[in-house]
Amino acid sequence: ALGDVCQSMHLFNGKGYVVVNNSHKVVVVDPSTFVATATITGFDSPRYFLPVSNSKAYVTDLHANSIAVVDLASNTITGSIHCPGWTEELVLAYGKAYVTNETRDKVYVIDTSSDQLTDSITISMGGNSIVADANGKLWVMCAGASSALYRIDPVSEQVEGSFTFPNSSDS
Repeated sequence: ALGDVCQSMHLFNGKGYVVVNNSHKVVVVDPSTFVATATITGFDSPRYFLPVSNSKAYVTDLHANSIAVVDLASNTITGSIHCPGWTEELVLAYGKAYVTNETRDKVYVIDTSSDQLTDSITISMGGNSIVADANGKLWVMCAGASSALYRIDPVSEQVEGSFTFPNSSDS
């Protein structure tokens, strides 16, 4: 049994990393058999998992006001990166992790070589989803009072465009 609320899963280097939110853990599984090979514990309310190197991953969190740094060899939390608010999805681009935040109007920028929060990019509140496109641009979706989709250039760390959506009460 995995536990309560399987939030997300990430496949990396022949392993599946299953983030189990309410059970405060990440279960490492063999993706062919789904047999658990390890359990990473010590999270508050984990959300998403992102490998940032062959030996290290980040795990976002609903309540911790930080991102956990995980050693993939020992399957342990080895540190944390202070990020105020509910951190959600994240993506890797140009040696940096870009992290959405549901409760702040920021996308956090983390230098993955030093595990330091180095900058933030202002968007609207409710950033919850992020992807990199085929051209290396980042797309961030915000839901909330001001629903919008943002295109960010990760090289300049600037918003290049935004598309707002009417609220359901506006239609």
